[in-house]
Amino acid sequence: MQNAYKKLFTWAACGILLLAPVLAVNSALAQANKHQLSGTVSSAKDNSPLPGVAVLIKGTTSGILTDANGKFSLQVADTDIIEVSLIGFTKQSFQVNGQTTVNIALQDATTGLDEVVVVGFGTSKKRLTTGAIGQVKGASLEENHTLRVDQALQGQIPGVQVTSMSAQPGESPKIRMRGTGTIGNADPLFVVDGVPTNDIGYLNSADIASLDVVKDAASLAIYGTRAANGVVFITTKKGVKGKTQISYDGFYGIQNPARKLPVLNAKEYAIIMNEAYLNSGQAPRIPVSEINNLGKGTDWQEALYNKNAPTQSHTLNISGGNDRSVYSSSISFMQQEGTLGLEGQSQYNRVAFRMNSAHNVYKDILKFGQNFTYTLSNKRGVGVGNIYSNTMRAALNANPLYPVYDSTGAYARSAFNTNEANPVALMDYQNQNKTKTDRILGNVYLELTPIKGLTLRSDFGLDLNNTTDNSFLPVYNLSANISNLHSRATMGFNRYTAWNWDNTISYQRAFGKHNATVLLGTTAWEDNTWYVNGYKEDLTIPDLDHAIIDNGTNASTQNIFGNRNESALLSYFGRLNYSYDDKYLFTAIFRRDGSSRFGANNRFGNFPSFSAGWVASNEQFMKTNWLDFLKVRASWGRNGNIPQDRFCLYGYHQLPE
Repeated sequence: MQNAYKKLFTWAACGILLLAPVLAVNSALAQANKHQLSGTVSSAKDNSPLPGVAVLIKGTTSGILTDANGKFSLQVADTDIIEVSLIGFTKQSFQVNGQTTVNIALQDATTGLDEVVVVGFGTSKKRLTTGAIGQVKGASLEENHTLRVDQALQGQIPGVQVTSMSAQPGESPKIRMRGTGTIGNADPLFVVDGVPTNDIGYLNSADIASLDVVKDAASLAIYGTRAANGVVFITTKKGVKGKTQISYDGFYGIQNPARKLPVLNAKEYAIIMNEAYLNSGQAPRIPVSEINNLGKGTDWQEALYNKNAPTQSHTLNISGGNDRSVYSSSISFMQQEGTLGLEGQSQYNRVAFRMNSAHNVYKDILKFGQNFTYTLSNKRGVGVGNIYSNTMRAALNANPLYPVYDSTGAYARSAFNTNEANPVALMDYQNQNKTKTDRILGNVYLELTPIKGLTLRSDFGLDLNNTTDNSFLPVYNLSANISNLHSRATMGFNRYTAWNWDNTISYQRAFGKHNATVLLGTTAWEDNTWYVNGYKEDLTIPDLDHAIIDNGTNASTQNIFGNRNESALLSYFGRLNYSYDDKYLFTAIFRRDGSSRFGANNRFGNFPSFSAGWVASNEQFMKTNWLDFLKVRASWGRNGNIPQDRFCLYGYHQLPE
């Protein structure tokens, strides 16, 4: 078809109009010769169907992507050559030659060691890295249906410990890489599509392509002062060339506590308390004749549980593109109720929209693109503070001798101990709150490749976070020493803004068995936090929906305060990667950071690192049937830590691998 049209245009330009009827006949015959080609694409390794495989007619833009079952259907001619390709697999091609049905098995093009990992301002093959880098693919997140991206690291990468601090929905887990690296905040740095951030709770797991975790000091030196606790690089899904594809990922489930802590029932509690009174020289508090009639009493843990707490997540993704532009966008909704709390008291929901695109402006010389995510989240929760300030502690200490509610339906009070508060009432009254967060995080970039191997890139990122907090404290009297005489409305607003501007130039050159890449760059980063909070008591309408400061009437007890913090970072860095025959590897990094949080007498710090590797399995004398891959590596590096106190002096610590 394409050749026929080219001939038609050529002959028309030459004025040979007499051949037009002949060409029309040929075109009609070509159309008549087209037929339907159907087939299935699977993995040669395990015969599993492969969705999203590009099936294209060579030399044209006509093609289709396989569906979720690896199937496709395409109009073709007998002379057409079909190309079948998918990232991570070897491309295949074949001529139609009258076939109407085909089954294609794609061979793995790479192994795990040949996969590309993010190393900071660039990528590298995993087998050629000289640092300690672990990777979790987005497919693992989809299979496990993790509600938070950081939870996906749990049990996936050696040396990375992920601990859930509470069952409260929306709460971040604690992540530690090779132990605690710094005093105070020891959380790692997250870099999402090139934008550094300290919180990834806004991300949807179904939008993640990969997580690359850098653990060793030598590799972390590229991020200098911010890398003492490790770096997690997160890459969101990008568009691929081909027909527009729409996919849906979702699940619904319920949650219940797996077990309860063993505590005394009413009879056991009464026996122990009587023994305590006897041991202190007093008469038994509960008559022995009544103890056998007490039974199990109140199970306070059971009273606090929200049974069959629902959890759900839904994501709709649209992707596609052509030779000039590709895109990937999604909209998602996630909701989770806590297993602890009254109905609706502990919950978290999030709506997110993501849009990524990349555009080839001029051949492969000039490119630009963007990655943006917007989320709106709402959260309500119970107490999850320290060992003293939390909801569960009161339930474990409460005695089981009195019920949750009295005969009137009000919260019951303990007759055994007048200083003890009903833990369900305490949870209800002291945890009426709601938090709303708007978050935008993303970047735009421009990439220029004037000659082969030379790449100039400019990347501007933005992180905007607006959070409003609202809480209500009612009037209550739960015991002799646990009461509140004035209703209170508390309101808070926090605005966080951060931007980063990275500019890099890299050059890669291969000559013979030598391969070298040089990277030079500079980055500027600035953040601004603006916070205000206040409360007022004696509300005219005492409930959470009307918990606003202007609803309070007692001006003598009002309190309003606020603050503002700013910090900035200016950095220069360079990296040299060298390999010989894919056997001998060497990497050197140097970064110089200047921070407004350092002391004025020591504003800049230097962070060098060196690492080397030997791929012993590539040596001829190591070629055996029982050894697939063996690499020996060693590294030394210096990382830093920006003090949280703006007036602290600059300091760094050294982490040998």
